[in-house]
Formats: sequence, structure tokens, C-alpha cells
Amino acid sequence: MKFIFLIPLVAFCVPVFAQWYSIESGTSGKLYEVEFINESIGFIAGTTGILKTINQGDSWNTTSQTVSTYDISFSSDLIGYCIQNNNILKTVNQGDSWSVVSSFNNLSLNSVHFVSDNIGYIAAHVSGPVESYIMKTIDGGITWDIDSFPNIITLQDIQFIDTDTGFVCGYGGKVIKTYNGGVSWEIVQSENFETLISIHFYNNLIGCAVGYSSYSGHEVVITSNLGVDWLRINSGGTMNNALRSVYFTSVDIGYAVGENGRIIFTTDAGNTWAVSNSGITNDLYSVFFISSDIGIAVGSNGKIIKTTNGVVNTENHIQVSKEFKIFPNPYDLSVDLTISSHINIRKIRIIDELGKVVYYIDHPFSDNIVIPNKTLKNGIYFISITDNQGLQHVEKLIVK
Repeated sequence: MKFIFLIPLVAFCVPVFAQWYSIESGTSGKLYEVEFINESIGFIAGTTGILKTINQGDSWNTTSQTVSTYDISFSSDLIGYCIQNNNILKTVNQGDSWSVVSSFNNLSLNSVHFVSDNIGYIAAHVSGPVESYIMKTIDGGITWDIDSFPNIITLQDIQFIDTDTGFVCGYGGKVIKTYNGGVSWEIVQSENFETLISIHFYNNLIGCAVGYSSYSGHEVVITSNLGVDWLRINSGGTMNNALRSVYFTSVDIGYAVGENGRIIFTTDAGNTWAVSNSGITNDLYSVFFISSDIGIAVGSNGKIIKTTNGVVNTENHIQVSKEFKIFPNPYDLSVDLTISSHINIRKIRIIDELGKVVYYIDHPFSDNIVIPNKTLKNGIYFISITDNQGLQHVEKLIVK
């Protein structure tokens, strides 16, 4: 019989702390969203319109769009979309000019995300009755198909990690997922954890959502298996001290920003968080990293801050109990699959490429779990193990 051995490795990391400094914005309005389309050119959506930089955020200029905007998404270097009240605006010349492509008089538009020049999504809600919507366009915002979600108060943020797989987060700790390009949606996180305002996936496994909670300090939820399981994290905040944006620069390193100039960072995929001193007390609404070192955060009163030395780990950093060796891999279907571990396991999930759980076991009684060879088919899977401390450990499995 062949075995797959999962061997936890232990090491340490020494973070270098990011330093932030202020950049002149030329406005005193609220700056809601920042996004870069390459290492030099970026945009900010805010109450005084859209700002643009061509030098990594060192200086910003007002574009022709001077009416209040709330969210922005570029699908290529030239084509971008933004939310302006109930309107969707589009640019085809890198933000030099914008025009209305569609309007929704009865909806509050919260977030826009385009996966290509023509295919995009909007998260929205309606005031009065409790109902949220996810809308999709395939013709560059001219027409939209609408999915309704009754009894969900507000969907706040939407992100796609590829053309098929997307996530939306919102009030009541809700996370909604599609794995088929918006043809269907399912609620993958329904427990009443907290209000989730921002969501970000670094890759097709590691994701994080942040917001605020009635429970002190728990404004973060993380997943390491494409949203199948979500773990609630104490980030060290105070009650209702909202985090409003999250961004990961690698599997390990991520940042979240929020009220009163609060910035926190993680070097272990969101399992623990520390404070990064922003040097300001303004509320921060959005954060974006151009590279592992260079990041921009924006907020109230026209505040823009920048770092050029983002958190860096020492070269010998390996996450505690999160890296494993697998043998054999690829896995031969002619034998049983055995998972061996020296940690206390709470549950095991085997997940296919679409995020569907194809095998699971809770509270196994043995350190060696044997999975019959007829359980899996050829393909790529992810083994997700959750230990008794709630930490998740994920490894790719190739079956042939």
C-alpha cells in the first residue's frame, strides 16, 4: 500500500514593519476606492470624482469625471467601469473621459467587478424590503441579467478570481459564491459572524473578508479551501471598529484598513494580525498593493497614504503546521489513499477544482485515515485539514 504523508514543518518569521506617509490628493472629499491597472497607473473613486496617477501614486490629478463615484473596476489598460449613484459609467481611453452605459433608478449599487472588457458583475440592494441583487452583463454594461436574493439585507463587495469563480460578501456574515460564471449562486457562509464589507482572494484557495462585528475584535474571516470553510479570527480590534478593505500580496501577507486610520497586517495567511501604524486618524476605506512593497490606502478628508516597504518575511519563514510533504503525488488510483498526520485533526475535506466537497470526515479516531481508491476520479483536488485549534492546512493532490 502506498501512503501520503503530511508532515508539519515549524519555523519562525521576523516581519519588517511597513512605514506609511501622506500623499497630497488635492481634495478634501471622501476617497472610497483605489485600484491600479499596472505598476504606474492607478485610479481613485471618491466624492469629488475620479483621480488618476501615472507615477505609482506619488501625485494625483483630477480627471474629467468630477461627479461622486463609489467603486471602480478596470478590465484592461484602456477599459474601465465605475459606479456613480445609480449609474454605471465606462471609459475606453484609460479614464480620460467617462460616459453612462446603464442606470438603475431603484437600486443602490455597491460594488462592480469586470472579468473582461464585456463581462462584469454588480452587487446591489434595494431600500425598504430586505433584498439584494447580483447583476451580470456580457455586452459591456448595456444590458444586465439580475439574480435576486430575498432576506439578505446588503451585499457589499464582489470579486472574481477567474472568469468562472466569484464571491460576494455582505451583511450578516453572508458569503455567496459562483463557480460557473454567475449561472448559479450558492451561500457558502451563512453563520451570523459579522457584517462583511470587503473580500479578497489571493489565489484559488486563500481568501479573506473583513468588516465589523458586535463581538469585540472579530472582524475577519478567512478560508484556505476556496470558501468551503470559513474561520473567524480575532484581529485585536474593538467593538464595531470597522475594517473596510482587505488586500493580500502573497499567500501569507495581507493588509486590512479601516476606521480611525487603523491598519493591520498578517504574515501567516490571516491566522494572526498585528498593527501597522498609519500615522493618521482618518477613516480608511480602501487599500491596494502594486507590489509586495508598494501600497496605497485612501480614506476620508482626501487622505492618501503610501508605503514603499511593505511587510517582508525572512527567507526561512515557513508557516507553522501549514506546509506539508505529499508522497506519492501524483496519486495512483490503483491503491488506497492514506493521510497520516501527527496533529489533532478536527475534520478533513477533499475538494475538487470547482470547490465541491467530494469526501469528508469529521473527528477521525486515527492518525492514519484510509480513503478507498474508488472514492476519487482523475483530476486535481485539494486536501483541507482543520486541526483542533481551528487552523486550516491545504495541499494540492493530483489524481491519475
